[in-house]
Amino acid sequence: MANSAIFNNIKIMADDLQYFIEWSKNLIGYVSNRGQLFPLNAIWGLYVDLEFSEDTGISWETLIHPDDYDEFIEQMKLLHQQKRATIETRIIAKDETIHWIKWDLFYRDDKEWTYIVGTDITQSKHAEQESIELKEFYETMISDVQVSLENISKDGTILSVNSVFVDLYGWKKAEVLGKNVAELVQWEDDDYERIIEMVATGNKIASYKVTRRRKSGEKIDISLTISPIHNKNGEVISYCILSRKYTKEKRLETLLEQQRLKLKEANRRMTAFLKSISDGLCVVDQDYRVLYANEPLKCLFKKSDIVDGCELWSLFPENHLNKYKHKYIDALENHNTVLFQDYFPNMEKHIAINIFPTNDGMIIYYHDNSTMVKSVEALSESERLFERFANNVNDVLWIAAPDFKEWKYISPAFEKMVGLPAEKLMENPMVMEDFIHSNDLPKVVSISEKMLEGEYSVDYRMKTGDEGRERWFRSKGFPVFKDGEPEAIVGVTEEITDQKQRDELLIKSEKLTSVGQLAAGIAHEIRNPLTSIKGFIQILSINKYVPQGYIEIMMSELARIESIVNEFLLLARPPRDIQFQPYQLEQILEEVVSLLRAEANLRGIEIIENIEQNLVHLMCAPNQLKQAFINLIKNAIESMDVSGKINVNLYEKNNQLHVKIIDQGSGIPKDSLEKLGDPFFSTKEKGTGLGLMITMKMIEDHGGTIHFDSEVGIGTTVTASFPIQRKVKLI
Repeated sequence: MANSAIFNNIKIMADDLQYFIEWSKNLIGYVSNRGQLFPLNAIWGLYVDLEFSEDTGISWETLIHPDDYDEFIEQMKLLHQQKRATIETRIIAKDETIHWIKWDLFYRDDKEWTYIVGTDITQSKHAEQESIELKEFYETMISDVQVSLENISKDGTILSVNSVFVDLYGWKKAEVLGKNVAELVQWEDDDYERIIEMVATGNKIASYKVTRRRKSGEKIDISLTISPIHNKNGEVISYCILSRKYTKEKRLETLLEQQRLKLKEANRRMTAFLKSISDGLCVVDQDYRVLYANEPLKCLFKKSDIVDGCELWSLFPENHLNKYKHKYIDALENHNTVLFQDYFPNMEKHIAINIFPTNDGMIIYYHDNSTMVKSVEALSESERLFERFANNVNDVLWIAAPDFKEWKYISPAFEKMVGLPAEKLMENPMVMEDFIHSNDLPKVVSISEKMLEGEYSVDYRMKTGDEGRERWFRSKGFPVFKDGEPEAIVGVTEEITDQKQRDELLIKSEKLTSVGQLAAGIAHEIRNPLTSIKGFIQILSINKYVPQGYIEIMMSELARIESIVNEFLLLARPPRDIQFQPYQLEQILEEVVSLLRAEANLRGIEIIENIEQNLVHLMCAPNQLKQAFINLIKNAIESMDVSGKINVNLYEKNNQLHVKIIDQGSGIPKDSLEKLGDPFFSTKEKGTGLGLMITMKMIEDHGGTIHFDSEVGIGTTVTASFPIQRKVKLI
């Protein structure tokens, strides 16, 4: 139940779960309600042919070993009541090799599926079987020896005896196992201590004559042969004692030699097997005493002093026993195979522990899993860092298929930037084309195809948000390869609307500068001859023979030319000639509105003021700003053919003062809106465009910006913004 609670609390993204399944070393799949197997990860390819029909899946009958098939199918049928089960079976792989697999089955009522996780336990099974065979061989060999045989530990504890020992000395096996041999059999004099001292140095004692006692107390003369038993490092770990009565010596001598050779061979095979195991291994009896511990185990636990016969619990720290002692007990008492993992703080290691019960105890494998655990933790941490980064960065991070027909990942910033949930785009990748500006779509498609060749970027416009506002974006992507083939396109998308607007302002500013320089030259070239012409016309006006109507027309046109020349001079006037002073912007606007209200009333137009008061003073040239706002409001009045309203708003926002003029005129077409401010472009029939250029230059000289929004048939909104607390541009 604890593990279920843990997994219920984990929120795993779909991509992360797919990644985990794909790279898992376990066989992961599901079984349909018709009993068909469908693999979910590539590891199945080591055992079965993955080219199967989506309708039929893989047949269990061709996979499960015939001897295990009926039991496996029976367990599958019981899942409807039990919901989960574990069973070990053999399978026949595609290369006809046989593997042992432990299957964990999980049935879901709501899906009518059975999830299945398979773990290859072939090596463990083989190791267990070989250990059992060696043990059976050893026990068979002992029972077949026709002389009394005792296996004792270095401290004299009897570990095993054969039936001949029982017949010779009169004790049953249960009466002697675990007892001290010196006390039980009662050696005469100091024979035992002297003999053991000799054998402990590695010497073999053959045909040594001693007197020993039977259970009844009877003394018998015995011929002993005592041999040391070594581990793979050559260390003495126990002793083998062969004893027989004198009367049988000759008859048994040949047989004894044969059995000795068998014992030597068994010891050689056992030693070779134990040396081949790289993981920690120990053999434990039914009293939880360590009968054998290999060198890798001693190195793993950094305990070179592990001795045969020591208690298993002495190997572990208390916190490990508190958590997992019951698992060792369960394995031994209930004869269950147990697998689990624990972290040992004193060693700073993650240890995987596999316990295999035997008839006389259990065999325990200890494998250092630290490297794998650290790799998994590092991967998880990288994923957490990436997710945290992707969730907080303003730009959109994305991963697409090489043909852009599938989006594998889109960061959360996409929805904030575009107004479309990333899930919608991942469900239907083609929906992106509905948002990209039609004029930019061919360019986007072309550059996207080039991203397979290297790093490319493309600028384009998109409709964003509920209002469909058009904004500029830049996407940059590059290919990622696997086995020489492009696996995905990885990229980032950023909004560059402000940058594009700055670029446009810079271009217009450069145009204004160029036009200003040109205007200065033209004005000076025109003004002198214009003065001469005006003087001669005034002289002609005295002549009564010249029609006065012609004179008036010429003087009117000359006045218009002078007005245009004066506008040229205003356009060419450098900002350093302007005198700035702190002034209230609301006062300037109120004066301009008062000046133009009469003209607006004559046209049936109402000017509505929404002007915040007591705003901060702006460093400005009041007369220049007054002229700029007169031009803007007059344009608004002239754009309205019928009565309506003009809203003049002043407010502070984001450390700027904003003046917004909203009319209900005919509006400006989109293609014309982009040309506003260009030299000699005007939407008026007889306009020169210089008035708006001058207005824009005046606002720019004050460090401000101007923006136009317009819709044909609805009207135009002009927004002029001025920064607060900045140094005004003087040069």
